[in-house]
Amino acid sequence: MSMVDNEKINVRGFETVGDIAIISLPIQLNARQLKQIKSKAREILKHKHINTVLLKCQKVGGKIRTASYMWLAGQRKTQTVHKENGCIMHVDLAKVYFSARLSSERLFIAQDIVKHIKSKKSKYRKASIAVLFCGIAPYALVLARQLKLNKINATIECVDINAYAIKLAKINVKLNGFNNINVVRGDVKNITRLFRKKFDFVLALRPQTDYDFIKEVLSITKKHGIVYYRDFVNAVELGKLKQQIVEKAKTCGFNVKVLSIRKAGQIKPRFWRVLVKMVKL
Repeated sequence: MSMVDNEKINVRGFETVGDIAIISLPIQLNARQLKQIKSKAREILKHKHINTVLLKCQKVGGKIRTASYMWLAGQRKTQTVHKENGCIMHVDLAKVYFSARLSSERLFIAQDIVKHIKSKKSKYRKASIAVLFCGIAPYALVLARQLKLNKINATIECVDINAYAIKLAKINVKLNGFNNINVVRGDVKNITRLFRKKFDFVLALRPQTDYDFIKEVLSITKKHGIVYYRDFVNAVELGKLKQQIVEKAKTCGFNVKVLSIRKAGQIKPRFWRVLVKMVKL
């Protein structure tokens, strides 16, 4: 982060998780600017259903993908209950990774999987689904709800390395009344030891790290199985990503066909989070 001593801070928006509003800024604040932000936080606190305002003061990082927050206004807490796509989720922002801004992506993936299963030419009638890097299980919950709404019988296996995220995921599964989701703690790098079977659908919504997990993901994907894979790419490389994914898979001993690449959020100027949909050949 860069220090901008004399610049007036303009808060253009905030993310809402449950009853917590989160302000994210790309700069380090001095005392005067922090005072401005706290004044803005008190204004945000007047919004209906907002009880806490936090400033995200460190980006998501580390093995368990957490960020650090500074309290600005309202109740001093990081725990909340978030409602999304018909599901209820316990979240602790200080201990787990969660982004409400990915709610549309979660619904898109869930509905896309349902579409594949319901297709007349479907190979996935008794579908098995793996959700890697599951966190508090938002993707699994939204998916399970869409499966239930469409009267589809499928099993969902979830894994994450964060013990506290797994604890909340189990609470959330029970809270929403789903009996087709199993949650385990483990490292995706050891995925073949955790899951001694292959899956029809794999959600590999990985964190932004140098390690790509392509080998692990495809190792547990059935032939003709579909993978939803998260990647991070700058604007220059975006057009080359499809071929890069195919080549990475080949170096791991697998063949894939990339079906689509869609932007799933801008991380910083000209740098994107993307969702890659591919099929294992």
